[in-house]
Amino acid sequence: MSRATPLPPRRRSKLLSWLPAVLAATAMLTLTPAATLAADEEVKPDARELGFLRDVALPQSDRGGAALSYFILIGTTVLAVGVLFKNANRTHLD
Repeated sequence: MSRATPLPPRRRSKLLSWLPAVLAATAMLTLTPAATLAADEEVKPDARELGFLRDVALPQSDRGGAALSYFILIGTTVLAVGVLFKNANRTHLD
């Protein structure tokens, strides 16, 4: 019974560095067609063909409005612009 000789450490590390890349590429190539086939949707008939002839509208609420949306927009803008003025030379040790 012959015993396999172990790979030198340098060759083993080179092989192990390529292994995740090969596995990721294989997974990407095999899973992409499956995701594409799963994305096929059934064509739904038009509502007029099913007999729904009247227009449908969402009820208007007397409470609420667009104020919360504007507050969120302004807050996100302040956060995004504030990052532009961050000093890159500062560290957490200051």
